[in-house]
Amino acid sequence: MMIKEAIKQYYDKLDDLWNQRRNTHPRVPYNNEMPKEMYIGDSNESGYISWKIIDNKEKADFNEIQKEIGLELHNDIKEYFTSYFFMKMVGSVGAIIVSFTPITPLVDIKHFIIKRNKIAKDIGRNTNLIEIGLAEIDGVDNLLLCIDNSTGKVIWLDAEKDESEIIASSIYELISNMEPRC
Repeated sequence: MMIKEAIKQYYDKLDDLWNQRRNTHPRVPYNNEMPKEMYIGDSNESGYISWKIIDNKEKADFNEIQKEIGLELHNDIKEYFTSYFFMKMVGSVGAIIVSFTPITPLVDIKHFIIKRNKIAKDIGRNTNLIEIGLAEIDGVDNLLLCIDNSTGKVIWLDAEKDESEIIASSIYELISNMEPRC
């Protein structure tokens, strides 16, 4: 449950940052399909609404996912995808900006993992890299943020150049060391 703790600490830092800078909770564009428990209050005149993390009580069938993709998923990946629902998780670690793909009640985890694995297979990319978002370095913003399924290390991947580099030794370390952005 370390990853869940790291996400909670990240959100608390994000909430404090928004409070200091904008005197509100973190905001995102309102989506009427999103369950109301993700939101705090009402949307503003610009269509933005405050949001919060909520416990992910949905059970993903990782056995079925693993069978479909032909990989035994690293425990960090399983914990990450089933800890909290969140609308936005963006931050910086040194000169790298990371942006996690939101995990909300509208995201089908099985479909998400299987679809990205299929894309990786179809284009001949390493299927052991589980995509969880995007990274940006020096204005280059098309880098994939991935967990190496073998080691649990988090990397950025330039799929076009087939270059990658380790960002953190674990998803826990990455989230714990991220400075939130609003």
